[in-house]
Amino acid sequence: MEKGVQEGMESVNDNQSSAPPSEEEDRIAKAVELHDAGQYGDAESLYLEIIRGNPANARVWALLGLARYQQRAFSDAVVFFRHAVGLQPGNAVFVRNLALAFLGAGRLSDADEQFQIALRLDPNNSELRQEWARHKSTCFLAVPGGLQGIHAPQRQVYMSATVDLLKTIDRPLDILEVGSYAGASVITWARSLDRLHEQGGSILCVDPWEDNESLEKIDVQGVGTPADLIYDVFRHNASVCPERVRIDHIRATSGDALPRLRDASFDIIYVDGCHFYEETSADLVESHRLLRTGGILCGDDLEVQAAQSDVNWLRENKREDYLQDPVSGQPLHPGVTLAVHEFFGPVSAFSGFWAMRKTGAGYEPVSFAEATGLMPIHWDKPYKREVRRHFAKTNDLGAFVE
Repeated sequence: MEKGVQEGMESVNDNQSSAPPSEEEDRIAKAVELHDAGQYGDAESLYLEIIRGNPANARVWALLGLARYQQRAFSDAVVFFRHAVGLQPGNAVFVRNLALAFLGAGRLSDADEQFQIALRLDPNNSELRQEWARHKSTCFLAVPGGLQGIHAPQRQVYMSATVDLLKTIDRPLDILEVGSYAGASVITWARSLDRLHEQGGSILCVDPWEDNESLEKIDVQGVGTPADLIYDVFRHNASVCPERVRIDHIRATSGDALPRLRDASFDIIYVDGCHFYEETSADLVESHRLLRTGGILCGDDLEVQAAQSDVNWLRENKREDYLQDPVSGQPLHPGVTLAVHEFFGPVSAFSGFWAMRKTGAGYEPVSFAEATGLMPIHWDKPYKREVRRHFAKTNDLGAFVE
């Protein structure tokens, strides 16, 4: 992507007049020399000095955008490329670079809009058309926390194996996901339904996509809030999932959304919403009502079970998100551990992923010893290596498919 922006800017630089260079052009050439040498701070200072003298120089605004883009300051790059496009709205290269900056910032619908504008300006540009097609068909998780469960990537393999446990059901499966964020887990559920269940299925995602205080605020005017950014990324990722898997979503808290759903509507319910005790407990109660007999209730963030901790300490810290357990020494989510303990007692757990099957008499543990799990295709190479190492050491999964 960065190479594409660089080439685009070079094509602009090559279009300059053959007349003797002016003093401003000499200063631009000096700034570009600093830029090419990786001396971004000095180059940007000189670009800004030039703009203060000539704020209508679209080329320098674009070079500023390129410098910020190369330093992965995508929100700043958006602002500078916007200035360049505002000064030269017919310049397809500037519009394309703005699209790429939006893409880097996670503003996917804005990126899509700019790609379309660039193609209208340069309809015969096959490289641009291919670039836009790749963007529209590729999952995007390069946002804070986008790769959920990055500290234990093997959990998503167990999620896919959960679908395989229900392969004898001769109809499409219905999955409810409580807490979707950027959609990394939705991609796993959808791919699992497509690959491991002959009848496919549907996924209903419930998430408020509200502002998350753990995210760094985006304070560049016009770039948007973290909540809107993550919601935009989620919708994009849902759109690139297998077509035969239907994905719907409700933008609301689970406390507002789940009571409105019909009893016994789902075969798998995955709880990964708010980690506090009261909210997790309420999600489990509602999930029990919504789950069909024979279905599986599962969730994330159970690093330590209550029997390995101190229940009194868990109760004292049930409104804390993530702490180090004083007994086991392991980091855990106290509210999740306490809520799961009080609802089930001990559960079958796998590296923080937990799962229980609903029966006519209550719940029973599950085993993945004869189940097939899939490698998440959206993980980066280091995490895929970690997943391979995990399953090379454990025998709790029947088969592991890349």
